[in-house]
Amino acid sequence: MNVGQFDRFLRFLLAAGLIGYGLYQAAVPEIPAAPQVVWGFVAVGAVFFATAALSFCPLYRLVGLRTRSS
Repeated sequence: MNVGQFDRFLRFLLAAGLIGYGLYQAAVPEIPAAPQVVWGFVAVGAVFFATAALSFCPLYRLVGLRTRSS
């Protein structure tokens, strides 16, 4: 585990925003969006959600970063 509490909170917020924006783009016919863009936002949001839920970020491990204390 290498993701701290504040980092997790921010990741959950970012995940909700990205997934919500992607779904909003899919639902609003006045603003046409390519399916790749919609699913891109949802996929990136899902990655942020997963890393927050698991308290583990593989990228942090690669670069040696850790926001979790102890």
